[in-house]
Amino acid sequence: MNIKVKTMKVFDVHTHMPKPNSEGLDAYLSFLEHSTEVVGANLILNTEEEVEVVLKNIGKIPNNIILIPYYSVNSQLPAELISSGWYKIHPKLKKITLINITAIVESVTTTKPKGLIIDSFPWGTELNTMLAFRLYLQSQKHYPKHLY
Repeated sequence: MNIKVKTMKVFDVHTHMPKPNSEGLDAYLSFLEHSTEVVGANLILNTEEEVEVVLKNIGKIPNNIILIPYYSVNSQLPAELISSGWYKIHPKLKKITLINITAIVESVTTTKPKGLIIDSFPWGTELNTMLAFRLYLQSQKHYPKHLY
């Protein structure tokens, strides 16, 4: 009996480069190119280093990769990085605390990005930056249906 098994095709909604350098980007792109299951992905860029690497290699990024850079109140990111209209807020990496959370919420309600991904892993040793739920709830009041 000849049984044919089909592989499920997926769009991976949250991916990262293994390292924030050219080798990390090449490894990431190689993985996706050789994957028989992944047909595309959101590439999350949490740091300035990741943004720099991708900008220097923007010609290597295929159309099936959607870039989602970090969100910052005063950042001016190039059009190539923000064409999706989506951003990532990572309270721990960006050191968002109760002191500066209001500025983030006000900025989001003013700039109105298409959508936000808010990092919300409620564990770790740095409890002062474990504000994802508060950030989500405060933003949701002013900006419904665009937070994930």
